[in-house]
Amino acid sequence: MKKRRRRRRKGGRGGEGGRGGERRRREKYEEEEERRRRKRRRKRRRKNMRRKRRRRRIQVSNSKEYTRIIQLKQGRLRGVVRSPVHNGNLNNIHMYLGIPYAAPPVGPLRFMAPQSPQPWPGLMTADTFSPVVLKSCQTWTMRI
Repeated sequence: MKKRRRRRRKGGRGGEGGRGGERRRREKYEEEEERRRRKRRRKRRRKNMRRKRRRRRIQVSNSKEYTRIIQLKQGRLRGVVRSPVHNGNLNNIHMYLGIPYAAPPVGPLRFMAPQSPQPWPGLMTADTFSPVVLKSCQTWTMRI
């Protein structure tokens, strides 16, 4: 019995000249490569935007220069003057940090409207924020 030789068609599938799927593979590879290039571009853009945001932040020097003393209902108050580190058209910044805006809601004031704070004796220097009250970890856990 004679073996039949398979003839290779010249046209192949989809007019590829007898090379099965080479053009499709090449097109698929090019599409993937283009997708990778776009992803790299997006990543670069995000990175540059992060850098720009960092540059925009205003840095202030840590030297302690105090503002003039002002009189409030609760007493006398003095803040801090800070100047921006960047040499630009920015003026000095007058900061009053940690000023109490209401009396603490304890005891009978617990569920009442905020009351004005108690007057402080002498001069209050408002150069730092007041401490933050931390909640216990038990309130943050979920019970199912």
